[in-house]
Amino acid sequence: MSVENNTLVVDIGNSYIKIGLFSKENKLLNKYLFKTEIKCTKKYLNSLLLKQFGKYKISSSIIGSVVPKQTNNFIRSINDIFNVKPYLINNDTKTSFVMKNVKRQEIGDDIIALAEYCYKVNKTSIGVSFGTAAFALFLKNGELVGAAIAPGIGTSFNLLLDHASLINTNTISKKSNLIYGKNTIEALEAGFNISRSGFVMSFYNNVRENKENIHCIVSGGEAYKLSVDFKYDIDENAILYGFKYIYDLNNN
Repeated sequence: MSVENNTLVVDIGNSYIKIGLFSKENKLLNKYLFKTEIKCTKKYLNSLLLKQFGKYKISSSIIGSVVPKQTNNFIRSINDIFNVKPYLINNDTKTSFVMKNVKRQEIGDDIIALAEYCYKVNKTSIGVSFGTAAFALFLKNGELVGAAIAPGIGTSFNLLLDHASLINTNTISKKSNLIYGKNTIEALEAGFNISRSGFVMSFYNNVRENKENIHCIVSGGEAYKLSVDFKYDIDENAILYGFKYIYDLNNN
């Protein structure tokens, strides 16, 4: 398979690295996910990129990263395998949304990417991502007003389960929508649901004015169904799409 003008998108997070391949028309052609803790040597990355994406014709790339030490490894490998120099988000990067009172150099690439995705959906919206850290951002009339960052809910929950020696934690479902449980397993599932749902609901209720509806988009590794009283969309690939939109905006 050899289609021109494909863009390789790399999202380097604290826990996971996501790689997505997009067509010129923004269709997600392929995706690969692996843990950031894996040693990304040149040999390892070259082998991975060839195996997962070698059959495609790749003409461009963008890297978004909150782990700088991994960035250079990907730059070298993408250049070696595809003869492409990846675009890196910087202080001069253009976005569709505006940042009047937010310092660009002090917010992560992942927030920028999710904000760009949200802008494409609705210029007044909330974006939430569940990863190593949970964060929520607020766009109002196309302006990034600000964001909230909290400890990763999944990370904290997993730490709790690691210390629950008398519980068969393998039976716990993180996708449960229980509000309370009638046994320990159900109670843990309810606690995880309430923690995720409560973070989103609290942010939503505090930023909206005059009870107006705000479009809400949820992404990340724990983007499951929520127990909230407002409509929301789930797109686990929202940040990857956001990076692709940013690349197009700055290179076309």
